[in-house]
Amino acid sequence: MIPLPDLLSRVYGRAPRGIELGLDRVGRALDALDHPERNWASLHIAGTNGKGSVAAIASLALQQAGYRVGLFTSPHLHRFAERIRIDQIPLDDDRLAQALALALSFDLTFFETAFIAAIIAFHQAKTECAVFEVGLGGRLDATNVIEKPVATAVTRIALDHGSVLGYSLETIAFEKASIAKPGCPMVIGPMPEPARLRVQQVACERGANPVVFANHTPWAQAPLHPRLAGHHQHDNATVAAALCFHATTALNRLTLTHLQRAVATVTWPGRLESLAFRGIEVLLDGAHNPDAIDALVAHVNRRHLEPNRVALVFGAMQDKAWKTMLTILQPIARHRFFVEPHGRQPAALPELQATLEGKACASASQAIEIASQIVGPTGLIVVCGSLFLVAETRSWLLQEPSDPMVAL
Repeated sequence: MIPLPDLLSRVYGRAPRGIELGLDRVGRALDALDHPERNWASLHIAGTNGKGSVAAIASLALQQAGYRVGLFTSPHLHRFAERIRIDQIPLDDDRLAQALALALSFDLTFFETAFIAAIIAFHQAKTECAVFEVGLGGRLDATNVIEKPVATAVTRIALDHGSVLGYSLETIAFEKASIAKPGCPMVIGPMPEPARLRVQQVACERGANPVVFANHTPWAQAPLHPRLAGHHQHDNATVAAALCFHATTALNRLTLTHLQRAVATVTWPGRLESLAFRGIEVLLDGAHNPDAIDALVAHVNRRHLEPNRVALVFGAMQDKAWKTMLTILQPIARHRFFVEPHGRQPAALPELQATLEGKACASASQAIEIASQIVGPTGLIVVCGSLFLVAETRSWLLQEPSDPMVAL
């Protein structure tokens, strides 16, 4: 067998191709594999913000109901194997190597290779059901080759990835709602009205049945107590509840109790996650668009901290709406530090400083070292703006070994 590091090197060699949306390459790979994805019940989740949290809750609920569950998400924070999980556990090296060796025999992009590897791994592990998080958009995302999911959902929609998905909520909603399939339930999460109406329209046009709003389903109206931080996680729990409720037509061992337990115990690192540096709280949040930054600011504001006790460590990719994000973040932190995350085209430090007063730092670790001396033991250090930045920071704080991160 080819060593895993060599296989991963070949997978990462496909990353420079970037985003190449389309279903043909993945379709040909699945034809060659004789469509193993047809052998289990699938749940499919799209959305701008929250889809990872919903996927994590749904997969944990299914596991607690006694099912063998596959989970495919992206991107990873530390190790590539985080993208492909069986019963919540990332693939071990042997299983990952087996899946990647076969997936690499097809002409695929980086993301498509990861997806096909997940399909192979789920098949080899004899999963009974699988939860798939869309990578980008939905209509032309590799995951949309799943022909007959037992239930689908669209979480909150906001402006992001405009150069690929469009610059209006309605256009983005069309792309994401296009995971709808004839006769398959579609759950619509809380979102701005223009997006909600467009998702409903597209889902109905594509024959989804029923098309339901998350908070109108019985399980979503039951008591839910999210472990994940942030008021927006109540919305995500509601979507997960509705998705699981409609999945019970095919997965009838799943009960409301399993769902409630999953909501109350799930973990999802890097999303309003509290860690510590020398006893000072460091709040990590992968928010990288204005809508997600709004949720972060609302969470911090509920703690009623004085701005002089809060330090902001911020870095973003150049193609994100970082000027708007900084405007939203300005009131919560008097002390600001800017870094350039490793990854494709980060926003340059001089540009960040020209937008909002702050100190340029060589790394997140340097920024946190300085910030900790300023805010003191009762202060708060907020790290946000990019999942790249959160991954780097988390790896440093926890001394977690990491593969290269790719936002695909």
